Amino acid sequence: MNSMTSQWSQEDFIALLYVHAINADFKLIPEKMEYAKEKVSEDRLERMMSAYERLSDYQISELISEHGKIHCPSDEEKDRIIADLKELFIQDHHFSQVEQNFLLGIRHLL
Repeated sequence: MNSMTSQWSQEDFIALLYVHAINADFKLIPEKMEYAKEKVSEDRLERMMSAYERLSDYQISELISEHGKIHCPSDEEKDRIIADLKELFIQDHHFSQVEQNFLLGIRHLL
C-alpha cells in the first residue's frame, strides 16, 4: 500500500469497489451510478473515481486484496459486499456474463 491508500477507510474501500464494478463492462450506466451514490457519498465516490483512473488493473487488484483483508475479514462481510455489488449490477435489469465473472474475481480477491 502506498501512503495515499494506506489511510483509506472502509467507506473508501467500498467506494473503490463500486467504481471498479461500475467500470466492469466498460459502460457507464446512470442507474448503477445512482445506486452507488445511495451507498456512499457522491464526494467519496468522485474521489475514488479520480484515484481509480490513476491506477493500473494490477494495482486495483492488489488494493482490493490488501484492503479486503483489513475491511472485510469475515465471510459474512464478504457475502454482504458481493450481494451489494450484484445489486448494483442488476440496476440496468441485466446481469451480464462479464459482471458475473467480475463478481467471481472480486470474491477471490477478498
